[in-house]
Amino acid sequence: MTAPALLAVDVPDSPDAWTAAGFTVVDDSLRIGAVTVRLGRPVATTSWAFADLAPEVADIDGIATTSPEALSLEAEQTGAEGAASGHANGSIHLDHVVMLSPDLRRSVAALEALGFEVRRRRDIGKGREQVFLWTGPTIIELVGPTAPDEPSDEPAELWGLAVSTSDIDGAAEALGEHLGRVKDAVQQGRRIATVRTAELGITPTIALMTPHG
Repeated sequence: MTAPALLAVDVPDSPDAWTAAGFTVVDDSLRIGAVTVRLGRPVATTSWAFADLAPEVADIDGIATTSPEALSLEAEQTGAEGAASGHANGSIHLDHVVMLSPDLRRSVAALEALGFEVRRRRDIGKGREQVFLWTGPTIIELVGPTAPDEPSDEPAELWGLAVSTSDIDGAAEALGEHLGRVKDAVQQGRRIATVRTAELGITPTIALMTPHG
């Protein structure tokens, strides 16, 4: 079974907010590599859209999920240029999305049932773990308690986006006070800086990173 491919991330934010973060917005959307970020969407929080997902799937462990609309979006993306490039912050690829869960086992089971495959696990201490699953060229980084005290009814959350940039120092210069300090990332050989999204009115947390070596 082929894992569903991430095509879009939907957020309720204004185009002005993302423009201030150094992204080029065209017709209320922008492209980061193969993924479209659609702005001003009628969602309460960040949601996503996939290809190769059954039409009846409306959520993945509580995260609102689009399937039929994603299929038409896939066709629209073929040959699209517009917002696919030219970001002032140098963004070139959506490296990974961060999914937070109060119940890691439950979330893993929900993802595996839809065709996602766990590729790697990492203990990050204090009873928490990272689980990595591929969705096309983008990675889902699932974070949660290794063994919760009891099963949780709280939904998972699409919390953040890690974006590869071709020039992180240029991004720091372009964004100024809207970007935090550039520092070494956990991933060896990479550097990272966090966009100050709260002050810009952007819903997901966004980190800019240098590409894989």
